[in-house]
Amino acid sequence: MNSIGASKRAELIKIAIPAILESMVAVIVAAIDTEMISGLGFDTVAAVSLTSQPKMFVLSIFTALGIALSFFVAQANGRSNKEEANKYFHTILWAGIVLSVVVGLLFFVFSKQIMLICTKRNDTVDISVSFIRIVVGLVVFQNTSTILNSALRGIGRTHYTFISSIANAVIDIFVNYLLIEGHWGCPALGVVGDAIATVAGSAAGCAISIVAIIIHSDFISFKGFFAFKYTRDREINLNICRKASSIVFENMFMRIGFLIMNYLVSSFDPDDVAIYGISMIPMGYSFAFGDGLSAATIALCGKSIGAEDYKSFREYKKQALITGVALSALLCVTYLSGSRWFYARYTDIPEKIGEGVISCYFISAITLFQILRIVAIGALRATGEVKDPRRITTVSVLIINPILAYLFAFILGWEIWGIWTSTLLTQITNMVLSTLCLRHHLKELPLAKEAT
Repeated sequence: MNSIGASKRAELIKIAIPAILESMVAVIVAAIDTEMISGLGFDTVAAVSLTSQPKMFVLSIFTALGIALSFFVAQANGRSNKEEANKYFHTILWAGIVLSVVVGLLFFVFSKQIMLICTKRNDTVDISVSFIRIVVGLVVFQNTSTILNSALRGIGRTHYTFISSIANAVIDIFVNYLLIEGHWGCPALGVVGDAIATVAGSAAGCAISIVAIIIHSDFISFKGFFAFKYTRDREINLNICRKASSIVFENMFMRIGFLIMNYLVSSFDPDDVAIYGISMIPMGYSFAFGDGLSAATIALCGKSIGAEDYKSFREYKKQALITGVALSALLCVTYLSGSRWFYARYTDIPEKIGEGVISCYFISAITLFQILRIVAIGALRATGEVKDPRRITTVSVLIINPILAYLFAFILGWEIWGIWTSTLLTQITNMVLSTLCLRHHLKELPLAKEAT
């Protein structure tokens, strides 16, 4: 059994490492972006950080489509059914492109009205608008890349998605260098330059993903895409609506909860908002590790479900959780030992560096519960279960977190530390509920009998 566990763990890690690196690259780019615009002042950093939740609210719709596509493709891969995989791939890709264009136009026209809803800070709203209008207005490149990479993740080809993220990062950082402060004869565009760089990076990553699928089209391909060959299957469309809609609503509820938190945070001092925004970078690293491990879990557990190999499903799930605990411990040590150096890169004010260090204690505690929750949800999704994750998100993120945040931050007067406390308690609740749901669904599957 130990040799089987070691073999499954090695297979899991082989897929997880590129996926983790891919997610980490996105977080590193965000950190570099923040550092590059920090020279424009803390108000600018705060203004851009306040666009993150409305932007992520939009991206959550397409992330949900990508998650659904990953487990559809993974299960089709387990059945060696190429036609089924491409039906899901083409249908979701077309839906993503059309929705991206519509949402982009809406944000381009109504970005100021949207930001006025999302923040209490009218003094920085124009900076926020100049950034989000471009980034979300041209979000079609990022969303298309998300869906293409999800298809590649579904068949375990995470090394291609990693290459795509590298292309995104290189172009983003290079264009940032050219346009934020103006180098090599380029105009100094400030926040607008940062937004243009974000779109250029997304376009580069999208191009790499397209090339990867064209060159390696043995299972997923574009054949018949423009002829709508695979988009007319009523059963496929209904299944996408059933599964993807639950994930879309789950992500939207989660983002609405985060938007509420964003709104609460925006009422604090700009310096505190900036430190909180910078603290989202290590939080992003934690999510990157969990997301990469979840991608491998969905790919391998989904393939096992498709092949009706329930014993392997149980073993992959077990190894993913063990790996999650180990990664959490590594991240906690890194955060606690490097926190002072990290915040000193963004500010030289000792008081603010101290606030950042305290934030890292919260982040370290949150990390363990966050990664285990993401892995548990990934295993649930691999079975095709999407309703329970939505219910858990609704209860914990949309209801519990805002209520606790308001209680701790405003009624009890803990301010920003109340926000961190509510986040920690919400992650604990979310992890416990996710684990209990996973155990319940394991009992419902034939794998329980096979494991005895």
